[in-house]
Amino acid sequence: MANQRGHIAGAVLIGMVLAILPARAQDTDDNAAEIHMEALVVRQKAAPVTPPPAVLSAINPPSLLPKVEPNATLFFVGTGERLTDDSWLVLQSMTESLTERPVRIALQAYGGTPGTDVADARRIALRRGVAVRRYFLEQGIAEARIMLRVKGIAQTDTPGHRIDLFLATE
Repeated sequence: MANQRGHIAGAVLIGMVLAILPARAQDTDDNAAEIHMEALVVRQKAAPVTPPPAVLSAINPPSLLPKVEPNATLFFVGTGERLTDDSWLVLQSMTESLTERPVRIALQAYGGTPGTDVADARRIALRRGVAVRRYFLEQGIAEARIMLRVKGIAQTDTPGHRIDLFLATE
C-alpha cells in the first residue's frame, strides 16, 4: 500500500512538471533574442585581457630584453674549424673548469656575417659546433651537459666566425 502511494505521488509530480514545461519553453523562446543581445553587449564591454609576463616577453622585440653575455667566446681562423691560438687556450681552460664543476654548457655557433650565404654560414657553424662538442666529449664532459645551437649568420657587430659559450648551473 505504501509502495503504491509512492508511485502515485511520483506520477502526480511528473504530471505537474510536464504541465509547467511547455509554458516555460514559450517564455524561453520569447526572451532568447533579448538575452542573446545582453550577452553581446556584456562581451563588448569586457576589459581587454592582459597576457601573462611570459607571453609579453615573447612579444617584445629582442632589443627590449636584457642581453646575456657569453662566459667565453672562441674565434676561428677563416672559415675552417681551427681555433685561433688565444681561443685554444680559452677552450683548454674552460674544459678544466667544466671537469671540476657540474654545470651545463650551451654552444652557440656562428659561421658568417651579414652578406654571407645563409646555407654556407649554417654549415660552417655546424661543423665548428660539432668539433668543439666532440672535444668536450673526448675530455670527459657528459653529453647531457652540452647543448649546441647553430645560428649561422651573426646579427651583431662581433665577428661571425665564432662560438659563444654559456654556462648554466641549473
